[in-house]
Amino acid sequence: MNYSITEISIVLEPVWERILDEDAIVGQLLTDSRSLTQPQETIFFALRTDAGDGHNYIPDLYDKGVRNFVVASDYFPLPECSGANYLAVESPLDALQTLATFHRRRFRELPVIGITGSRGKTTVKEWLYQLLKDDYRIVRSPRSYNSQIGVPLSLWDIDNQPAGDDTPHHRHHHQPGQRAQRRLRLDGAESPGKGQDTL
Repeated sequence: MNYSITEISIVLEPVWERILDEDAIVGQLLTDSRSLTQPQETIFFALRTDAGDGHNYIPDLYDKGVRNFVVASDYFPLPECSGANYLAVESPLDALQTLATFHRRRFRELPVIGITGSRGKTTVKEWLYQLLKDDYRIVRSPRSYNSQIGVPLSLWDIDNQPAGDDTPHHRHHHQPGQRAQRRLRLDGAESPGKGQDTL
């Protein structure tokens, strides 16, 4: 699902903004400049972390065609990057989470499974995916995206994909078939062996 930069501005309520292209459409969220794939529809969140400052990557992304940026309120665009849309917020990380939350609420009818624990979360997630994928369309976090950054990026993948689309993490829920129900019953009926975890 795509949003206009104006819609995103309304959701994020920036401290200040510079929107040169009100018709700009955003379909991709980016926090890692190395993962850029579709610059024309990307919005980059310039996160400040212990590993570095995302604002330092804006000139390179601008040169590659990105024209939508969420930046910290104390950042001001360089003259050579002035032809882009900028939304300045107190915290780009909070803004990322706010936008993902807004997007998730548009799909309130979809159930969510949260997996917690100190070990095995990714493995259990992948097991559940393999168990249910034949009868549900599923959005699942790629790799180990279970952080403050990863969860919003995963939520963004919820979309109105056609029923036949089989892209791994561009899926959403539909009515379960008997096969999934039967498989769930069979798996749930088995008693775990010593030292095994149960779901």
